[in-house]
Amino acid sequence: MKVMLEDFQRSVRRAGAPVTTGLIAAISIGFLGVFFLKAPFYDALALGPSWLSQPWTLITYPFVFGGFLSALFLGLMLWMIVRFVESDMGSNRFAALFVGITLFNAFAFLVMMSLMGFPPQMASYVPFSALFVTWCSRNPNAEIRLYGIIPIQAKWLALIDAGFTFFGIGSVHPLLGAVALLPLIFCWFFAANQIPGLSYRAQYKKSKAEVQKENAFFDDVRKRKQEREERERLRKLFESSLEDDASNDR
Repeated sequence: MKVMLEDFQRSVRRAGAPVTTGLIAAISIGFLGVFFLKAPFYDALALGPSWLSQPWTLITYPFVFGGFLSALFLGLMLWMIVRFVESDMGSNRFAALFVGITLFNAFAFLVMMSLMGFPPQMASYVPFSALFVTWCSRNPNAEIRLYGIIPIQAKWLALIDAGFTFFGIGSVHPLLGAVALLPLIFCWFFAANQIPGLSYRAQYKKSKAEVQKENAFFDDVRKRKQEREERERLRKLFESSLEDDASNDR
């Protein structure tokens, strides 16, 4: 057991995806909490009408939506696919994306609940679907084998995911399905850098010290080049004077 734990820790460090690892841990805790503690644990973390007195549920609701198979599938999907999104865009931006999607989705379904009386719990898996669509948008032609047999490109998987989201949540009312699609649509275009003013990757801006160091380096390079050119000019001048002296001696 100790060896397995150490191997897992090394794997996590090599993956460079601490946020994804944290999401998987939260899903595991959510499943175990609901399994052993039942309704009290679920009610403490799930999004519902009492969210004003339980504001943390705006963030915790995605982690208490399913049973064992759902938690297992979701964990595998995060580790095998979504962690590459974190590696690609950076942990801080990845965490901000997940929190932003989760909050938007929560408030959107709370509005629907207040207007139409729909339960917001139906929106629980949408943030994870949106992260999956983000990967699909970055790798539209990547091929995944469903059940290890059927090859399908990521762009079609994103469409299938959107279909399951729309028809699954929209089975109660089509408007709910349309609202659930909004985070997925945003993530698709965000990952494709097609949203004005938003960049998928952070724009690196050099600090003043870095700029000064770089300028000093290039100034030194130019100075050395000028010195080499001056030495070469003097060498040629010296050789030319030697040739002139030799000519005069003859």
